[in-house]
Amino acid sequence: MLSFGGTVVLIMVLVENDLWYLGIPAAFLALAGLHMLYVLYFVITFKPDKDFLEMKTPRQQLKSVYELVDRVAEQWDLDAPDEIRLGAGTVAHVYENDKGKRILVIGGIAVAAMSQDTLAGIVAHELAHFTSGDTQLAKRTFSRRLTMEAYHYLCRRYPISYINPLVWFASLYRLTFRIVDAKVSRNQEYAADRYSVKQAGVEAASSALIYVCVTEHLRWANISRMIEIAVKSEQVMVPIFAQQVQEARTTDDKEWKKALNKALMEFTNLFDDHPCLRDRLKAMGIEPKKALRVALEQRGTPTSVLIPGWDRIEKEMSERLMLPYRERRAALLDAYKVIKAVDRAGGNSGF
Repeated sequence: MLSFGGTVVLIMVLVENDLWYLGIPAAFLALAGLHMLYVLYFVITFKPDKDFLEMKTPRQQLKSVYELVDRVAEQWDLDAPDEIRLGAGTVAHVYENDKGKRILVIGGIAVAAMSQDTLAGIVAHELAHFTSGDTQLAKRTFSRRLTMEAYHYLCRRYPISYINPLVWFASLYRLTFRIVDAKVSRNQEYAADRYSVKQAGVEAASSALIYVCVTEHLRWANISRMIEIAVKSEQVMVPIFAQQVQEARTTDDKEWKKALNKALMEFTNLFDDHPCLRDRLKAMGIEPKKALRVALEQRGTPTSVLIPGWDRIEKEMSERLMLPYRERRAALLDAYKVIKAVDRAGGNSGF
């Protein structure tokens, strides 16, 4: 509004002083204001898609999970969620929806791989985000981030916008906001980790981090690689989480140590909203090698026994994870068939 209104006033002053020819280049300055009007319309009408990887499960079926979560909330005076859902593409996360409903999403890998004690630590971590107001803050800042990113995209698409000095100030503000927002998010994670340690103990809390961060560096336990193999071999209804747990448990200690070293080579940068594994373990006060040893020796009742019909749910979640890979492979196969048909017809495939 400042850019657009100020430009209009500037043009009027130039015309009144017989400098109308300078009003033409000055009119280009109004682009930033016009772009913002379009961006505001986009933000107001924007409706995020529902998370396809998130599953609503009957409350009665998750009764034991609700009881576990309520015990953790009561023990540490944390805000309990209004609803618990299962998710295929996460370990655990929380958010508030448009109606202000607090949602806790527990990932399939957390149910399949982690004991109930470890899950309790993860739950304490996530509920701390509710209690500290992190989810409310995230909800309020979402539209601001969306506005800035949409405006940044539009200005980059039309570079002439950068002749307006206010666009440079807007870009500087966006950069500053991203750095500060990431810093605040990392501090929130450290605070939530402390609740996780209080609930489950440092060993269980660190074991969860080890499993989440290190398994992605294990060649055969990397879930993306496992999905690609399953899709390529045309397997159906694969319980991908149970398979990942099995692959991880059959991996020898030497491979785990190599994967740990790779994970520890990752460092936190200015724009990361989560601290790296090294920094989080340091904040917990445990050495990475000890955390790995504890994780490999993890014992306890598995979380999956709390959910009746888990086998069926796991297969459905696995299918949701594999669907994009199946669609991509089908598209590639269709393209290959078209190319072969052109070749057989004597045409040029262009490759």
